[in-house]
Amino acid sequence: MEAVSLFNLHEDIRHVVVVDSAGNVEGIRSRAKATWPEEQIKQFSGLMAAIIFGICEKVQSVAGTLDYIQVSYEKMKVFIVRGRENKFYIISARTKIPQDIVNQMVEKIKTF
Repeated sequence: MEAVSLFNLHEDIRHVVVVDSAGNVEGIRSRAKATWPEEQIKQFSGLMAAIIFGICEKVQSVAGTLDYIQVSYEKMKVFIVRGRENKFYIISARTKIPQDIVNQMVEKIKTF
């Protein structure tokens, strides 16, 4: 899975979930000590991908292509990045992740 190459970018990248445009979770990888149960991750990620896919389609028709969506909260950031073949990558990282690593992550996902 592509998660290994993303984890190699920086130690602050903690989770990678790959979801298709229909909301089906294709893979979950984590290197964090604590994580949610896999079934909860699948339900949450599938719903998130379906909503984000709809938003991206609407935004694209008005403003152009989105590179990624970032949600920040307390100690984490969540990035939602669209890859090839209408796959979404949901990546969690610590809030201190450098912006240049975020940019590298987004560019790498575009090649998956």
